[in-house]
Amino acid sequence: MYYNSKYFKKAELSSSGRPVQLGETDILIQDGVGLYQGNYKLITHQDGRVYLSDKRLVYVHNSHITKPGESPNLALDLLDVDSIEYYAGFLKSSPKITLHMNKLKSHVTNVILQDVSWACPICYFANELPKAQVGKIVSAPGNASNFPKCRTCGVPAPAELILRLIETSVSKPHESHTVTGKGFQCDKCTFLNHPSMTNCEMCGHLLKEHPGVEDQGVNLQIEESTDFDEFTIKISFHKSGSKIFFDKLESAVEMAKWNKLTESDRINRGVINDEPPSVPQLGIHGLQAVTMKKNLESSNLLNDSIQDLENLMSKAKQLIGLSETYQSLLMSSRSQTSKIDDNLKILKESKTTIKILDSIITTNEISQAQKDKSKSNYLWSLRKPSVTDVNRSGYSELYIDELARQIYEFIMNENLLDRSSVVSMYELYSMYNTARGLSLVSPLELYDAVKKFETLRFNVRMFEIPLVSVNLSDLTSLSPAKKTESRNDGKMYVISRSDFSSSSTANRLLEIINTLDGVSVLGLQNHPGLSMNFMILSSMVTQLCMDGKVCVDIRLEGAFFYKNEILEFEWD
Repeated sequence: MYYNSKYFKKAELSSSGRPVQLGETDILIQDGVGLYQGNYKLITHQDGRVYLSDKRLVYVHNSHITKPGESPNLALDLLDVDSIEYYAGFLKSSPKITLHMNKLKSHVTNVILQDVSWACPICYFANELPKAQVGKIVSAPGNASNFPKCRTCGVPAPAELILRLIETSVSKPHESHTVTGKGFQCDKCTFLNHPSMTNCEMCGHLLKEHPGVEDQGVNLQIEESTDFDEFTIKISFHKSGSKIFFDKLESAVEMAKWNKLTESDRINRGVINDEPPSVPQLGIHGLQAVTMKKNLESSNLLNDSIQDLENLMSKAKQLIGLSETYQSLLMSSRSQTSKIDDNLKILKESKTTIKILDSIITTNEISQAQKDKSKSNYLWSLRKPSVTDVNRSGYSELYIDELARQIYEFIMNENLLDRSSVVSMYELYSMYNTARGLSLVSPLELYDAVKKFETLRFNVRMFEIPLVSVNLSDLTSLSPAKKTESRNDGKMYVISRSDFSSSSTANRLLEIINTLDGVSVLGLQNHPGLSMNFMILSSMVTQLCMDGKVCVDIRLEGAFFYKNEILEFEWD
């Protein structure tokens, strides 16, 4: 049977199969898990992996083949979790984590709260309702103590008036979707995709869902039952790691609730307790109190402004003094050269520091570094030796799979295959570790991860290209008895798209050579239509020479290659 879950949501995945991060940080990942609704299995969600972040719990199905209308990838907000329990398992029963969900969900979801102004119906005084109190009213609209009173006359505000003002003031965030009659436009490369596509056909970027479709929950298939508990969700662990996941999940749920309270200003942080007024805040006394409070706020603001102005004036005087010093130094004799150099050095260092700081702020390097560090930390937690897994590096399959997804995202984000149709493993190893900066991967880890590309059904593969070398002077020998021998110098592992073939690349290389009047391997490498590793190019050109499709001219400047026109020459 099918039922509609109001807690689960569809999870968006990147082109590598990892959840798209919505301003969150990954904490832990666990594979070999299944989902339960109450005590009954979700039939299509028994073989997947779970990503835990500081905001969500995301289930990703391992199978790439799904039926139409099904949602194999699910996300669960940690704020919807009321409490969690741990079951260690017994005999054939797997360990489980039970999530007890909040039974009362706010009728206003995914909204941005704002301050509300309301006029007293008695004295017409303009009152301000801060967003912290607005949040209290939204969470508990039936609690009369949450509604404000007029600051002048003390009359309580009508509940209908406040609720109507809150409803008109809150705004739901929305995303822009570009839709034309031909399809959906990709946000990254602006390519128009067919409406049935989930990832861009051009760059692989995840496409947004159809606009105008509200999130009404997810339809899930459950075992035949009519008495399942819709407020209880269980996570079953078919492999080890359930206790560690429970500890991390419990901590993440508590932290998510605390962060929610912090964002909505519901905690007493930096609060100054005022003494209770000795006179009632009504009538003339109330007006006097309001006036005195406003005067005090204006006085504090004016004092802060004057202090800032004095600081600016002090800095200006220092700059004027520095300029006068430079003027006197430049006009004086050369005996003060060392002092000038010291001052110029200070100025130069200050200027360089400002440029570096401006570059860091402009390129958002700090936040990007924090994201890379958190990504490396959670991936490093999976890096444990495994005896059962059969990869060369000796680490767990889960770690290798996640490393493969991160490497694939790195290749796509850096557009490596757009700048060069073929990237060698040496180049990928160097660029990827340089980008990580810490927790570097070994060559064996990189090799095992790249081999997973085909298993994970990425549009990038690893290929083996033989390296052929020959003494080019033998090809130019006029002696017919001399035999030209090629030497196999091994093979090179390269990364390219799935439709890559060495024969098509060789034909493209031959077309470029035919259009040029003599070109070296270095010239081919710098050709705008062909950007490739020097060793691969040299091996391919040598093979073309061995096949007789290209001629070589050995000069002092090096070897230059030409089209072999003898093959197409018409003899009389």
